[in-house]
Amino acid sequence: MAVLRWPALAIMALVLASLPVPGSSLGACREDLPPPSDSYLNPSGCIRCSADNSTCLECGSHHARAANGTCIRCRPPGDFGKLCASCEADAPDVCTGCASIQYGMDFTENYGVYLAENGTCVPCKWATPNCYACLDGNATCTECDLGFALVSGQCTHCTDAKCLQCKESPDRCTECQAGDVTGLYLDAKTHSCVPCTDPACVACSNSSSCEMCSEGYTPKGSACIPCAKPQCIYCQDGPDTCTGCTMGGEWVLDPVSQNCVPCGVANCTQCGAPGKCDWCQGGFRVAQNGTKCEQCQVARCENCVEDASKCMEFGCIASFRLNNATGQCEQCTVPHCLGCLPALDLCSGCEVGYKLGEPVAGTQPPSSKECVPDPSGGLEPAGMGLT
Repeated sequence: MAVLRWPALAIMALVLASLPVPGSSLGACREDLPPPSDSYLNPSGCIRCSADNSTCLECGSHHARAANGTCIRCRPPGDFGKLCASCEADAPDVCTGCASIQYGMDFTENYGVYLAENGTCVPCKWATPNCYACLDGNATCTECDLGFALVSGQCTHCTDAKCLQCKESPDRCTECQAGDVTGLYLDAKTHSCVPCTDPACVACSNSSSCEMCSEGYTPKGSACIPCAKPQCIYCQDGPDTCTGCTMGGEWVLDPVSQNCVPCGVANCTQCGAPGKCDWCQGGFRVAQNGTKCEQCQVARCENCVEDASKCMEFGCIASFRLNNATGQCEQCTVPHCLGCLPALDLCSGCEVGYKLGEPVAGTQPPSSKECVPDPSGGLEPAGMGLT
């Protein structure tokens, strides 16, 4: 049976739609789910309500509890005001503690920040380039980004360009780039990153052995030899032992012969067995018990899993939304908009390089009638910021 796969924008919309409007009254107190550590994605701010839900007893990170039992969001000025983790309810624009930037969903970017003397949160990188963590007040750097070593308060590039970590000294590498699967190993004597003997080897611990080869090869000593069977790309246990075939849905592994055979189902992207498709490409659905990929009958529909004549909610391609009355995918009218909820002229997510303009009061998820250029270059996911 096919597994339903929702587009990332659809998941984002569903999550946000279930949350209260930021800054709303807590007359009917509602507890938020505990967010990740130091996360600002906490809409109402309350994490513990009174027994009768009339007031909030405890506010979460990035909020302060007021005397009337409401949670006030910390809002110091500046581009990084949302990184304020704590403040006083009577002075929400003065920060008393900062948190690292941590974004959810598919986008992650981490910056160390420090609390400046004026009560604002400032990235450590602004005081010391390539600094990951620093002290409050004077911004003294205590830890550098990967690929840098802390030398006399400054972050200096690792001497070896292939080195991922060299915290102790620029010329003393302790970890090579991208973990183990890079085709490099750390030479214990020279403290440098050395390529594996065979170019097809992606994981080795020394020059005389290879533990893992790239697709289409299997290790043998320090070398990588090709998989023996056509269309086979995984044969780590030996050239004649195939465990995976060419990706794309055209080929599938026959469990009996261990050969790669044609899937036999057009427009299939994930074939579970010969002649049986598990998942079709966008704009198609699995039909006839997996023996056919049926095209969606609704234009610009990417997800019609249940019925080819009906597009699923949030199943339209980017910049389009489903009109439930007509069953058609209609284009958002806001330029540079990726998703328009709850109406065509209300954007809830913008293209990279743009962000939502002034939010329209009462919309959920927070939506705007325009996407405006983002000076940060898309530092945070468009439509995910809390203003």
